[in-house]
Amino acid sequence: LLVLGSCTAAIGCGTQRYAPWQRLLADFSTRTGEYRRWTLPSGTLLELNTDSAVKTDVEGTQRFTLLRGEISATTGGTGTPLQLTTPHCRVNALHARFEARLFGDHTCPTVAEGTVSLEASAGHAALEMLAGEQWLVSQSAARRTPGPDSDHGAWRDGMLIVRNLPLA
Repeated sequence: LLVLGSCTAAIGCGTQRYAPWQRLLADFSTRTGEYRRWTLPSGTLLELNTDSAVKTDVEGTQRFTLLRGEISATTGGTGTPLQLTTPHCRVNALHARFEARLFGDHTCPTVAEGTVSLEASAGHAALEMLAGEQWLVSQSAARRTPGPDSDHGAWRDGMLIVRNLPLA
């Protein structure tokens, strides 16, 4: 029974982070192949790419946790800051449009408009991200990468752009 219990606990812990039940825990989510957008009472626009899930940390506030996938957020004009948390970092925005994509071992935030504050979980000091910047943040490091390509964010317009990849 001890071995069975240990195996069950290990499987449960391992699948909690990657399994589709994250959608059941999420306040906003999309299935594979689905794209959705929500306008919050504060005027903030949330857009989720395919197979994504976001949980509201405290109801009535603008604090979110990205559980899986990719989010685009455009803050509203009410002056209420938006805070997005991933396992690797926290993004704070007041008047900005930004995206964040969660991968298994890192998060890739990108700023389209305005300025956001980026706090890496690795204990680094808060960084200021400007429009056009993209960062790669892991548990151990945060580094700026070359700016996003011209097709970045095409999913918000319903486009899937693929180059040099097999269709399979």
